[in-house]
Amino acid sequence: MAPALQSKRTHWRRFSDSDKRWLLRQQQHKCKCGIPLDLRNACFESILPQDPRRPIDIHDLHVICSTCNLHPAREQEMKRLLSEYIEKMDFRVEPK
Repeated sequence: MAPALQSKRTHWRRFSDSDKRWLLRQQQHKCKCGIPLDLRNACFESILPQDPRRPIDIHDLHVICSTCNLHPAREQEMKRLLSEYIEKMDFRVEPK
């Protein structure tokens, strides 16, 4: 089943091939390991834990190759990406 994405107009929409091509262009059709990506060998995943009741923001998705997807160090990489995302969002409350 394709995940639902957030859309400003419709609020929900399906993750389509055009969305996948857009993500590949954002990463310049290359995985972090340097392998060229296309729709056949790309794995699309979110860096955030997914709640199935809520749509996914397309900007929280990234693409890796099938080789990196099966790599044993993938869990540590996902933890690192999540911590970087949290630091970037800076959820700390400013004292008044």
